[in-house]
Amino acid sequence: MFYSTIKYLSITFAFIISTNVIAQKGTILDKKNANLLKEKIETLNGELGGKCVLEFEKKRLLIKFMEGGEPYRIDYVYLETLDATSPYFSEEENAVIVKCKKSEDLTGKLRKFSAGCIERHIIKNNIIRAYYRINFDVTGDKEKFIKTFKELIFGSENQVTPQ
Repeated sequence: MFYSTIKYLSITFAFIISTNVIAQKGTILDKKNANLLKEKIETLNGELGGKCVLEFEKKRLLIKFMEGGEPYRIDYVYLETLDATSPYFSEEENAVIVKCKKSEDLTGKLRKFSAGCIERHIIKNNIIRAYYRINFDVTGDKEKFIKTFKELIFGSENQVTPQ
């Protein structure tokens, strides 16, 4: 009986420790991971050379395309709708391409983005349309940009260690 009590307490203790560790983690979008999110966005902005500025606001990534210090286009996207395996460099377009998840991979409330997860707003004409991909003119290290963007997307859906 003593042995079974010790075994029960050991299992219970191990369960409590493991759930506590899981509870301390969260996605990159959780407030407790704000520093990690900020760090990733700063890294990405550093590789874009000012042609484009990434910001995070109200659970969405804002991608501001700049001309003369002012945005001429703003793309809005929820990170969870992007395909974490999609970022790649296109020699043909000389740009890093990031694509939306396939419609069948969107779940719950995210299904409303099946027509395109990127909401593109052309400011001059006040035109707003949905798109399936976005191109980044990366002036810095393209591989670093791709790696960091993949980490950002992956971290929006999976547990990350708080910073």
